[in-house]
Parts: sequence; C-alpha cells; structure tokens
Amino acid sequence: GTYGALLGVATMRAYQMDEFVQIQILCLCLLFVWAQIFTYLKLTRSVGKFIIVIMEILKSDLWQFGTLLAVVMPPFALVFFTLFQHTVDDKPEAIDDFQYYGRSLLTSLLVMVNMLSWPAR
Repeated sequence: GTYGALLGVATMRAYQMDEFVQIQILCLCLLFVWAQIFTYLKLTRSVGKFIIVIMEILKSDLWQFGTLLAVVMPPFALVFFTLFQHTVDDKPEAIDDFQYYGRSLLTSLLVMVNMLSWPAR
C-alpha cells in the first residue's frame, strides 16, 4: 500500500510525467491505502462491527445505484444526442454539449448530479 504509493511517486518523477496525472494517480493510491486501513479496523472489536456494517451498506447501495445508473443514463443520453446533435445557427453554444454521444452521456450525468447548470432564459 504505502510502499506502492512511494514507488509510484518515484517512477512518475523519474519519467517526468505531467503534474495533473501525478495528482490523479496519487489520489487513487490514497484511496487504496484508506481501503487497506478499513480492513485493519475490521479486526478490532469496538470499531470492527461498525466498519463491516458500513462497508456492506456501501457495497450493496453503490451496486444498486450503479446498476440503475447504467440502465437509465445511456437511453437519456441517446435521446438528448438525437434531439440536439444539429447546431442552431443563432445559438450554437447552447447545444455543443450534445454534439457527440460520449459528450452527451457526460453532460447528462453532470446535469443529473447538479454539477452543470445553464443560465436561466
């Protein structure tokens, strides 16, 4: 865990990778280190039961949410892509988010979690 993160940092510095990529990889390493800490916390009596219950709830709920998201989002993105793939001459910037199917899928997901908003008209 920790040694892998240190080895990853040393390798990234040796190959002079982009700093943005380094931060993303380090965040993933940190996530894995925290997951390893949770496995150690399961062994203690006082905290172990709590950690086990939380991990089971997260596992089942995230699985159900991810399945529902995978079933619902692609059709919505396809509908938005089909409706808005042609640009309008007077306002092309309003429809640029739906020009390609992958971009339409990402925009639909961001709108669903309210991370993307358009100005009111």
